[in-house]
Amino acid sequence: PDLADTNIVMADLDGIDPKALVAHLRSRSVLAAQAGPQRLRFVLHRDVGDEGVRACLAAAAEFCPQR
Repeated sequence: PDLADTNIVMADLDGIDPKALVAHLRSRSVLAAQAGPQRLRFVLHRDVGDEGVRACLAAAAEFCPQR
């Protein structure tokens, strides 16, 4: 189906080293996996709430402040 409920987020990266971003996120207690040459995969656990999502977004913004 075109619209399915899921806890998986795929992020396509443009001009960002995925390995460096994964390492940065890990240093901030956020786990992600490289899912392609320029793609990251995030899976949201049912026990992660809004605060955890905000922490993930803040860690990513810290790595890429100009974007």
